[in-house]
Amino acid sequence: MPPVHNFPPTAAFRDESPDSPITEFALRVVVELPNWQFFVVGTATIISGYLAVTALHVFDHVVRTFGATLKDEKNAEISGYEIKLYQVVPGPAYRIWRVVAAWPCATDIVLLHLSLAGTAGADEKVSWKQPFLRVMPPPVGQQVVAFGYRESKIAVTEGQDGVHRIEVNDRPTTSIGTIRQV
Repeated sequence: MPPVHNFPPTAAFRDESPDSPITEFALRVVVELPNWQFFVVGTATIISGYLAVTALHVFDHVVRTFGATLKDEKNAEISGYEIKLYQVVPGPAYRIWRVVAAWPCATDIVLLHLSLAGTAGADEKVSWKQPFLRVMPPPVGQQVVAFGYRESKIAVTEGQDGVHRIEVNDRPTTSIGTIRQV
């Protein structure tokens, strides 16, 4: 299949605007601890209704850093924190998704089952958008686009009325490159 973009011949990075269309399906993976402690740990991508995918190293980092209890050979349970995905939709408005189950695969991905945890200015009715996917990795020599959030920080402030405000600051970034090895 021929490439669909005219990429420059060398790798490049470009910052995107915080409400870029890609932020509707590329979400921040956030660990929420008690006492209003938040950590952005990676990026996940919506692939269908109530289903997202993230990299195995993102999920492994969460389990190693924040813990999990083995229930049996194949199942672990997290307690004391939640994994959530933060989404920006046109407006801008925001949705927060709770990860209710995670299924590591034989590859470097983890499937995440989601439920809606909250919205801010977003319609409760979800119009699902997702990128085109293919099953096989791109061949060596093909140019690809990557997207993620860097320099992520979350600040929480409490108003006089006791309401907490969560402010996420980061740099949505697109990168291009060439596949050298699979």
